Amino acid sequence: MLVVRTKHSYMKIVSTLKMAIVLPILFATLFISCSREEDPDMASRNYSFGFNTGAVGDAYVGTHPKTTAMQVTVEELPGNKTKLLVLLTNTLNGKIYNVHFNAATPGGSSLFEASPKYTIAVTGNGITAAGSVVVTESYSYITGTWKGYAIVHDPEQTFSVTNFKTFLIIDHFN
Repeated sequence: MLVVRTKHSYMKIVSTLKMAIVLPILFATLFISCSREEDPDMASRNYSFGFNTGAVGDAYVGTHPKTTAMQVTVEELPGNKTKLLVLLTNTLNGKIYNVHFNAATPGGSSLFEASPKYTIAVTGNGITAAGSVVVTESYSYITGTWKGYAIVHDPEQTFSVTNFKTFLIIDHFN
């Protein structure tokens, strides 16, 4: 079978190839320009928390891998709101990790209030699992005024707000 190419068919092929190259670049440029740009006036702060070895209360007792760690990023948002972004490392795949931020009770009979101020449920995925919540308190309140504790509960043990031995992570927040 003999295929004869004319000048018109070559021009059509070149035009198609140009579109195949130009369109993805155009869409990528459009996507990048439409994405939310960070506001340089909005602040953020990172906190890192290691495994519960007993520095605050009893050390963890259980079968969960003792390599879990947490990073919390506090981001200032418009409208006097704040985003708490939690990253947990070395989690169990498919398990729900309850992350709580409980207000401190200086001089009280316990270190912190039983009801958490902020709660985030994070689904473990084996590597780095994330969860977040937007709260109505200001960035300056959360990063300066508010005093509390960051707690990660073992998803494989009975939930408790008083048994420190079931906390994978517990540490001061501010």
